[in-house]
Amino acid sequence: MYWVKEMQNTIAFIEGRITEDISIEEISCSANTSSANFKRIFSIVAGVTVGDYIRYRRLSLAAKDLIETNYKIIDIAIKYGYETAESFTKAFTRFHNATLSAVRRKKSTPKTFEPLLINIDIRGGFVMRRKLIPNIPELQ
Repeated sequence: MYWVKEMQNTIAFIEGRITEDISIEEISCSANTSSANFKRIFSIVAGVTVGDYIRYRRLSLAAKDLIETNYKIIDIAIKYGYETAESFTKAFTRFHNATLSAVRRKKSTPKTFEPLLINIDIRGGFVMRRKLIPNIPELQ
């Protein structure tokens, strides 16, 4: 279960730097593994690539900022790593299926993409005997 703790620590590393320009090399280094190995393991565990995870988290947080603050759209775009308002608008609209103005005016509910939490639940581990019951009467 050591890998679960390492993965949670790496997710915390990503979350702590979500508004910064972080590379896969920095992330994999924090996980004490190679970039290729980390990308493979992360996508298996999370169900999304590292890049998509970061993008979805940023767009989710950007929607929160859009609703809760009066920051200019370009300021929110830059905060979450977009160089232009146009690229931010395009990514935001694709992810949330809503325009920036609709979300800001609360006419549309944005998607939320919460931080990944790995929870392992192991059950079973016992042997069951199989017994066939012949001619079960039908229930009426």
